[in-house]
Amino acid sequence: MSARDKLHALIRAATPDNLPVIQSHQNQSPPKGDFVRVAVLSSKTVGQASTTPVDDDGYRFIYQLTTCACQVDYFGEDAEGQLQKIALRLRSEALKALSYQLDCAIQQPVAFTVIPESINGRDWHDRAMLEFTLQNREHIREFISTIDTVDGVIRTDDYKQSFTAHAEVSSGKT
Repeated sequence: MSARDKLHALIRAATPDNLPVIQSHQNQSPPKGDFVRVAVLSSKTVGQASTTPVDDDGYRFIYQLTTCACQVDYFGEDAEGQLQKIALRLRSEALKALSYQLDCAIQQPVAFTVIPESINGRDWHDRAMLEFTLQNREHIREFISTIDTVDGVIRTDDYKQSFTAHAEVSSGKT
């Protein structure tokens, strides 16, 4: 699941059921009435990727942490108050549990702004904007073909040495 999808899921869970939550930069007309718009503005990889050991079925996970700058806009009546409620719901135990399931975490909000905005060039709407950082852990599952253990004996003159060899094959290379 992408950071954008995780952000949308968290904000959807923090808003009332009847309030539309849309992704920013979509080619569509905004909904009638109040709505929330979400956007991942930028994403930056933090540190290096890490891997898990290969499991018994020959798979391992590769993990990477990204820091995403996010923006949530509330358009409509009492935009500031409504967005403040959403921001508070994001701190609830239920939303913390959801972010744990989604493998992400919302950091302290960095900016809260209130500005009016024209939606269609004629009508003005109250708009409140919340900006924060989303820590997101992304992962992929990779198949690593393991070769069974080979036991044998090496003879060099009068010296015998027992050995056990292990090999891993990834992407067809040994």
